[in-house]
Amino acid sequence: MSSSVKDGLIGLLIFAAVAVFWTLPIILGVRLARRKGRSPHLMWVGIHPFFGWIAFVVLAVLQPLKECPQCREKAKANAKICPHCRTRFEAAPEQSGGPPPLPGAAQP
Repeated sequence: MSSSVKDGLIGLLIFAAVAVFWTLPIILGVRLARRKGRSPHLMWVGIHPFFGWIAFVVLAVLQPLKECPQCREKAKANAKICPHCRTRFEAAPEQSGGPPPLPGAAQP
């Protein structure tokens, strides 16, 4: 194998490693943002390779959001009242480990 072919392969491997390092936080950040109910537009800062990792870490520590059924605005996941339209959120069923009660069934 000649020296120029080796140099070409090394250059290609370096390019592939940089491309993965650059795009990985963007892909992971968009998935994380959608899973937490956040806007994936924060990952636009991933245009710069280092800032993409910073944006990913910021998204990882942010609390998830939920959508108000009345006004469709985002609110914190633990909010009891929508901060925009003042609609009261339904209480989540308690996690007892069993199946949720059937509608209309007698409560103990």
